[in-house]
Amino acid sequence: MKKLKISAVILLSCVLILCGYILMDNSAIEIKEYSYSSDKIGTGFDGYRICVISDYHNRTNHKKLIDTVKKSDCDIICIAGDLVDMTTTDFTNIKKLLKELCSITDVYYTFGNHEMWSTSLSGTKTPIVQDALSDLPITFLNNKVQTIEKDGELLNLIGYGDDIYDDFDGLYKHYATERLTKISRTLDKTVPSVLVCHRPQYFSDFSRLGYDVILSGHLHGGLINISPIKEFILKKHFGNSSYSHGMYEENGSTMYVSGGLAGKGILPRVFNTPQIMVVELESK
Repeated sequence: MKKLKISAVILLSCVLILCGYILMDNSAIEIKEYSYSSDKIGTGFDGYRICVISDYHNRTNHKKLIDTVKKSDCDIICIAGDLVDMTTTDFTNIKKLLKELCSITDVYYTFGNHEMWSTSLSGTKTPIVQDALSDLPITFLNNKVQTIEKDGELLNLIGYGDDIYDDFDGLYKHYATERLTKISRTLDKTVPSVLVCHRPQYFSDFSRLGYDVILSGHLHGGLINISPIKEFILKKHFGNSSYSHGMYEENGSTMYVSGGLAGKGILPRVFNTPQIMVVELESK
């Protein structure tokens, strides 16, 4: 009986320690850094740092996020979707965050599925998120190309503004591929291109369209970073377990997937610290 009690105390202590770790880890934000090297990157953009923020889902820790972004020493900030939650109707918190982000550097905002699914959408295809933030100096990049010039050299920044279809609807892949193909055909292929596209599950298709770099989020790092639990969650909630977070290469294209900043519903992140992502461009 004494051994049983000791075992129970040890087990309870381990559970409490794990819960404490998960709680602290979920409240942290790390900077995950990557580098992209190409002979298309000129010396003007050598060392150019792109900070990617994704899947914030209207959290309230914007001060910690701002402090982390400042530490990233970035040249531009790209928001890769789901800054709001689909139930967000009060944008006060988001406006505070974006106002401070804009004071750091240029901000480019590409919508994710939650911007498209906002309850304020009222069944239309025109989210009110952009209208609510129209007084801020943000560049909305939905289905647009922004050419950035630095030291006489060019970089094409493109955003895919997501769509109303969910991850299990084949229409998303159909329309996204169609639209991104049209945009790609307008680009000068000698100029490096960076596509911000919220959902990474379709990388095998999008990688064939001629974009050099793709920046994504959406998958929340798989939430519980333990195989095969992560693979099960990715398959069940997102329909694809091929990607979670990190760097992937196919067909001459390189994709960087951020683990994002929030959990998913009541599910906590386990061994999966919330993160912003920085991709540094390097010339060969």
